[in-house]
Amino acid sequence: MSQTEVARRFEIDPKSPFTFLVERPEGRSILLQGGLLYLLFFLIVPIFMIAGYPVALARALVRGTPIPSVWNFSHALDGLKLGGVFLAYAAPFFLTFVLPFVASTVSDNGAMNALSGGTFFGVMALGQVYILAITALQPSFIAVLASSGKMSDCFRFHILKQVIGSFGWSYLAAFGLIYAAGIIGMIGIVACIIGVFWTMFYVSTVQGHIGAQLAQALTATSSTDAGALGHT
Repeated sequence: MSQTEVARRFEIDPKSPFTFLVERPEGRSILLQGGLLYLLFFLIVPIFMIAGYPVALARALVRGTPIPSVWNFSHALDGLKLGGVFLAYAAPFFLTFVLPFVASTVSDNGAMNALSGGTFFGVMALGQVYILAITALQPSFIAVLASSGKMSDCFRFHILKQVIGSFGWSYLAAFGLIYAAGIIGMIGIVACIIGVFWTMFYVSTVQGHIGAQLAQALTATSSTDAGALGHT
């Protein structure tokens, strides 16, 4: 069977990312742990642990192992990798547009020159589009890191194309679900403000489940291309 034929099998399950946690006996405990970890964000390390949890969760779901505990410092390494990938993709825009723009608007004495409103808003709009494009790749980054654990694989464009191509238009649904989950996460602000820590962690679990769906497809399609994820 060709790789294209295998890829056609995959569709995003839109329900499970939102329900799997509450359907599992340990789900409430995981959610409670995640909210408490968010409360410790000022310690810095928890920020990276939270950022890496979707990768760790996706990895566990693909392997069929229990949902990982939130309190694991190894998640911080996944968070650093994911954050590093985002920064690397954002760097070209920053170096090409932002730095020259700032340099051109600051005089020798540090005072701001008069700026063209059109130029300013043009750079801002371009930046928003660029960041949105990078964010759209987030599910594939999670999938790749969950599969191989290598940052370098996130820059191998044939791998990203493989992830996205396995789902086609359904990949847009994955991005849309994560975006919708983010809106749901902000509901926590209404829940006595502090509730946002738990709802935002819930968003992380949604991201992890979607990443796992993509990673499963990547693992299946990679069977026809040995070593595609850095495996030997």
